[in-house]
Amino acid sequence: MMPGPKRATACLLRDVEQGRETMARVMSWCSTEATSRAQSVVRRRWRVKPLNQVDDAFAWDEGEGERTRDDWLAMHKRYFKRRGAAEGFAFDDSLPAAFERFTVVWPIVDADS
Repeated sequence: MMPGPKRATACLLRDVEQGRETMARVMSWCSTEATSRAQSVVRRRWRVKPLNQVDDAFAWDEGEGERTRDDWLAMHKRYFKRRGAAEGFAFDDSLPAAFERFTVVWPIVDADS
């Protein structure tokens, strides 16, 4: 079972291109470390667009902070700006980002409608 309201996440596309993040195909499963048994199955969908083109619905679905676009963008800009300084890349909020949405499809009792 997926905890909480989180149904989306994002990363910079450069992290996917450098192998730090992966873009899963259609299905994935989550497991517990203790049993390695599947706890839920999620359907994942990706879209690539500039970070600053995040919309209100995505910010809400990510389930963090105030769950608003403005708060989401401010948090992510701070985070990626720090990463850029530490890793030596110039951060700009128009950099391409991979936006992932996921829905729980199993178990049925926990599935999103």
